[in-house]
Amino acid sequence: MKHPLYNFSIYQGADEVVPFSFYTGSIDDKTPKDLSGCTFIMTLKQSHNKPVVDVLTSENNRIELDKTMGDDDKEHYNTLYLKFPNEVTTSFIFPSAIYDLFKIAADGTREILLQGTIEIEKSVSYG
Repeated sequence: MKHPLYNFSIYQGADEVVPFSFYTGSIDDKTPKDLSGCTFIMTLKQSHNKPVVDVLTSENNRIELDKTMGDDDKEHYNTLYLKFPNEVTTSFIFPSAIYDLFKIAADGTREILLQGTIEIEKSVSYG
């Protein structure tokens, strides 16, 4: 697999915020990846041949770029917060979805940051 793969779960009917921090370099020598000046899009589908079930973007405020403190005690804009409000997660009546997350640079260049599967944990109240 060429692109980073990360699987995670969210709870149906809950407000979920999932943070991701991005780095370059090796596991031992992490350098924060500068994501400032970029926009982001994450698309969810039940499978590749199914329609889109959700889209998170910088523009719809469902992806937020924030700063973290690096090992060098400097602020770095390398953390994304993915927001899944309960109005959306309540409608997730399927067991899982696949996703990809793209960074779009100011010049329009697209880079895939992550891809994977989101497991939908069934709620007692909303499932």
